[in-house]
Amino acid sequence: MPDTTDQILRSVFESPLLGEYAAHFGTASVGNTTTVFSDAGLVSFTSDTRWRNYRAYFPSFSQPDRDRLVYSTNLAQGQLQIMQPVTTAPASGTEFWLLRDVGYPRLLDYLNETLRNLYFEREVSVRGMTNLYRYTLPTPISRGAWVEEVYRADYPTAFSDTQPPRVDWYRINPLNVVGDLYLVLDAAADTLSADEQLVFRCRVPYLMPGFSAYTMSRSVLTPFGESAAISPPRDVVVAGVVWRILKEKAKNLTGEARDRWRENLKEAAQAYAEKLAPLGPKSVGISIGYSQTW
Repeated sequence: MPDTTDQILRSVFESPLLGEYAAHFGTASVGNTTTVFSDAGLVSFTSDTRWRNYRAYFPSFSQPDRDRLVYSTNLAQGQLQIMQPVTTAPASGTEFWLLRDVGYPRLLDYLNETLRNLYFEREVSVRGMTNLYRYTLPTPISRGAWVEEVYRADYPTAFSDTQPPRVDWYRINPLNVVGDLYLVLDAAADTLSADEQLVFRCRVPYLMPGFSAYTMSRSVLTPFGESAAISPPRDVVVAGVVWRILKEKAKNLTGEARDRWRENLKEAAQAYAEKLAPLGPKSVGISIGYSQTW
């Protein structure tokens, strides 16, 4: 099954770079009112106020993306009081999250932003037409820079890694991609017949610019142009979200706290950069002409 929003975000808070008590994933044992609930797993001392000012989030509620500030605690009874009431009192067994450094809506932003910067390899094709030199870039390509190369093949052709088809390669120059909408063939080349096709080898983002795949607790990622949901590379996504959380956290700190968290931020940035390197955007510089082996 594809990873859901909550599965990925739970992995984020397993990172030691976020420090102790960055989050708590609990289950309500008693829902007293619409503003007070209890969790036996939080029972501590009356003077323990560690969860105060955390953001409480209820994945199964009708507004799961809304945070509610914890402004009072009574941990002798494992009790938390939230500022904004929920529509109904949390029943026994209701899942909840406590988040320290970032609210759930912002986590969704970080998650989607990270996916927009991760790319994967794809091949898509367009059937040829006689006397046609200009071809609209096929879905999901919406940026000329995503195209690495285009080749010519018989139509239809079944592609496989073990038996690659014999093709005539066409190379791309950025000047040949017009307004990120069309591919213009070299006028000196033969046009394609209906028994041929152009196959685009490209690198496209897991999440298209401006799109948000993760909007609720059970959301999954279906890349644009695909029919089925997939699991993105979780370790890279987690590294990206951790880095974004720490970058925001370190902004408003001063003194020793700032120095300590900046060290964590530096380590997170290095880890993210290493994981992102093979999956991030790449510049494509390819000249017009046929391949050397054709």
